[in-house]
Parts: sequence; C-alpha cells; structure tokens
Amino acid sequence: LECREELERIIDECVRHLCKNKCYLRAFAPVRDWRLLRDEVSKMTGKSPDQHLKRWKCRLARRSLEENEISQPLVQTVYVSPEG
Repeated sequence: LECREELERIIDECVRHLCKNKCYLRAFAPVRDWRLLRDEVSKMTGKSPDQHLKRWKCRLARRSLEENEISQPLVQTVYVSPEG
C-alpha cells in the first residue's frame, strides 16, 4: 500500500467507532467546520468560496493548559491562512 492508502486505512479503523470519548466526532470536526466556513463565505460573497479560501488549511489542534477550561474540549479546529 502507498503511504496515503495506509494512512487512510489507519484513520478509518481508529475513529470509526462511537464511544463516550467522542473519538469519531473529534476526528472529523475540522471537516465539518471547514464546510461551515465555506458555506458562510459563499453566503456573504454570493460566489464560490474557492477563490477566497485558496491555500487555507483547517486542522485539529490541542488547546494549551492555560486556555483549557473544564467546559471546553481539549482540542479545537484551527484555520491556517496561506501566510501561516
């Protein structure tokens, strides 16, 4: 298998379960949040969001201990501009 195929297989096996830790929901949060951002940009501009979000990235990041409150999850979706 190629690296990408192997990575997809591992992710698929690791997060395709439902548990009290919400692994599945957490793993796919960036995809859901990215879709919401695309929808909002499209509503605001009336155009495809592709040009506005070109080279932007969306990923899951662990919150620092200072930022983390008991009521907040330990991870959050982070949007990264092309400039970093």
